[in-house]
Amino acid sequence: MPQEDREMGKLKDRGLRDQRWYEKEAYGGFWELGYRNLNVSTMGGPSTEVIELAPVLSPGARVLDLGCGEGRNSLYLAGRGFDVTAVDRSAAGIRKLEHFASLAGVKVTGIVADVATMDIEDDYELIMGHGLLHYLSVDEVRYLLTAVKDRTVDGGYLKWDSHPGIGMHHHPNEKMIAVKPGGLGLPFVVETLPMSNTHLDSSLFSRIEIGMAESQLESLCGKPEYVNTFVAPGLQFGPFHGVKDTGFALHQWYYGMTMVEISEHVVRAKNSFKSSPARLVAKGPTNLKENLIMQNAKNAT
Repeated sequence: MPQEDREMGKLKDRGLRDQRWYEKEAYGGFWELGYRNLNVSTMGGPSTEVIELAPVLSPGARVLDLGCGEGRNSLYLAGRGFDVTAVDRSAAGIRKLEHFASLAGVKVTGIVADVATMDIEDDYELIMGHGLLHYLSVDEVRYLLTAVKDRTVDGGYLKWDSHPGIGMHHHPNEKMIAVKPGGLGLPFVVETLPMSNTHLDSSLFSRIEIGMAESQLESLCGKPEYVNTFVAPGLQFGPFHGVKDTGFALHQWYYGMTMVEISEHVVRAKNSFKSSPARLVAKGPTNLKENLIMQNAKNAT
């Protein structure tokens, strides 16, 4: 589809002259290969922070997903009834998102554009970017942050998630959710998760392997202090391979300040926190009928 046919409203692309841009990225833009394969879930299911934010958005809220990739978060939010526009400079990623959105029977407006140079002239309740900022120059980051703040409605949200690296890798994971002043006030509270200020012994942490069975993890480290569970129903990108008609479920096992992510009874990530882990909890009734976040605040000991 010609680039001009992908323009929508007042979102305009000012670049994309180099169609082989990904080869110049770190590690050759490994994600592009995943975007071109319908049987691969390149980045896993929807982000836990997006699942947490969904219940407090206005019904039918407009959402802009910058650097959406293959659309794991866009697909999830569109399935919850939100008006989603997804932007990425990967045409393969946008095609993949549109393919699965069609299978799921939801509408997502996909746009191939470079977020570093595009104009944002419409307003949104949520503007988010995952794994995005570290690929931009300082000037591009300043331009983009100014643009998204200007185009977030009063009381709306900015959501950033940055985790540079490849495949099985070590990396910092910086997350920020900002609320623009105004609107009807903050509809959620930030709760610090109730666990000890300790970490797993380094020798144990090093023995936790991606792909390890849940039963092996428990044999190695024992029962966790706390378990946080997230559920996203319907057709979603899975934790490892392609999409799942049965939805996406993620269990976070906390051993103090050490957290291991488990999906389908298999370890998919491990984390060591420098600050106290927290979660967003909606105040009062939410806009969603189903219980999308099952915050299992169970003491597993």
